[in-house]
Amino acid sequence: MKKIFTILPISIALLFGLSNFAWSQTAPTLQEKTVTIISGETRTEPLGFTPGNIIVGDPNVCNFIALRETKEITLVAKKAGQTTITVQDLQKINRLRLNVRVIVSDRARVANELRALLKDVEGVEIKIIGKKVLIDGEILLPQHLNRIITVSQQYAEGEVGVVASLSPLAQKIIAEKMEEDIHKKGFKEVSVRAINQRFLIEGGVEYGSDVDPDKNAKIVIKTAESYVPPIFITEAEQKGILKKPAEGSGGPPAVVNLLIRKPKPAAEAAKIIRITAHYVELNKNYAKNFRFNWTPGISDETKIDVKNGSLTSTISGTISSLIPKLDNAKTHGHARVLEASSLIVQDQQQGILKNATQIPITVLSAQGGGTVQGTEFKDVGLTMEIKPTVLPETSQVRLEVNFDLLTILDFNAQGVPSISHNNVTTVLILNAGESAALGGLVTSNIATNFNRLPAHIAERQNILFNLYRSKSFQNNKSQFVVFITPEILPSASEGAEKLKRKFRLK
Repeated sequence: MKKIFTILPISIALLFGLSNFAWSQTAPTLQEKTVTIISGETRTEPLGFTPGNIIVGDPNVCNFIALRETKEITLVAKKAGQTTITVQDLQKINRLRLNVRVIVSDRARVANELRALLKDVEGVEIKIIGKKVLIDGEILLPQHLNRIITVSQQYAEGEVGVVASLSPLAQKIIAEKMEEDIHKKGFKEVSVRAINQRFLIEGGVEYGSDVDPDKNAKIVIKTAESYVPPIFITEAEQKGILKKPAEGSGGPPAVVNLLIRKPKPAAEAAKIIRITAHYVELNKNYAKNFRFNWTPGISDETKIDVKNGSLTSTISGTISSLIPKLDNAKTHGHARVLEASSLIVQDQQQGILKNATQIPITVLSAQGGGTVQGTEFKDVGLTMEIKPTVLPETSQVRLEVNFDLLTILDFNAQGVPSISHNNVTTVLILNAGESAALGGLVTSNIATNFNRLPAHIAERQNILFNLYRSKSFQNNKSQFVVFITPEILPSASEGAEKLKRKFRLK
């Protein structure tokens, strides 16, 4: 029995000794570290364990940000001074004590100035990394990014760096608005993508012109750049006081031109213009003829009558036509001539439409000491000459027109006709489908004629008892107007279809 009791205390003592030995081997030790940091600067220190409670001596000198996922702590220097920061683990055991010393430098001053200048810019962060002040963050508006770049250029080269960028959400919204505006200008095949601070302008655009083939592409790029304006260029920048950052060194996003210019299209077929002309001539002829014919004469009508118981001889004469004969003839002439002509002409080509009739005219010519009668033919009718030109990028047509109209008015006693000649020549511009009166000509002729017997006849007549007089009064009025209407046709066949509908042809 005594042996058993003596072994038990020895076993208990052995167990306590082993536990104390194990504790002394696994218990963490408190580490100390001295850190010197510049006021306004932030610095991240690795811990090697997940931080628990963190105790700060003077948070006005230096504060902290615990990064438990990455097992780090970020020190944020506030003002010059000294303080300690003790970091515990999750078991509330002191694991690290940082002796922090905050000093003031020019970089801290620069950082404070930048914070004051950029305080209205959302998303910006000012950091002091090593010997440089960095402007970081994700900006919502390109204008804010321009401001950051401009401000950073006020400091010495290498003192301030810009790593801020436009936020992905802002890039997406700007790309959508940019594409919408480009489509409104008629470039439906162009698309915009935002990738890594770059707006990629892709798609195809039509060929511009022979003078500037890239005209349409320039319009698209200028529209896109209006959403991402470059840094404004001032007189100071031109003189070298301010320097614009090189491309790719951060700052405002850039517009990348990936447009494909389509080849020059084949020559467009000349346009077809239909010209419709309405020629209107209003004639009013009024004539009064008064013929006063008084030709008295004596006729012998002597006769002898024998009666029972007496012889009677009677001589009697009758004066005939003693009472004047009045021939009053009134003639009223009203004439309205309407004529419509239609002509289809190619753009910038002259078209001629001639609707005339040849009439014979008797002419006299001297030949061999005598007079020879001959016949000539003259065209009487309408001749229309028109040269249309469609003005570029409009529906207007420039017309060079010449209308020539010859009409027969009357024939004289020898059968020679009197011909009226009306002409209109002008240049005008009309919208397709609109009509215009080219010109008007109003004539008025008033004539009064008095006639009597020719002299060789009058000599053989008794003047007292022969009277032949006539009076003719004539008033002629005419008005000449031409109306013209141009129409641009997709093809020459359209005019034929209209004629078929007009005459009900199949």
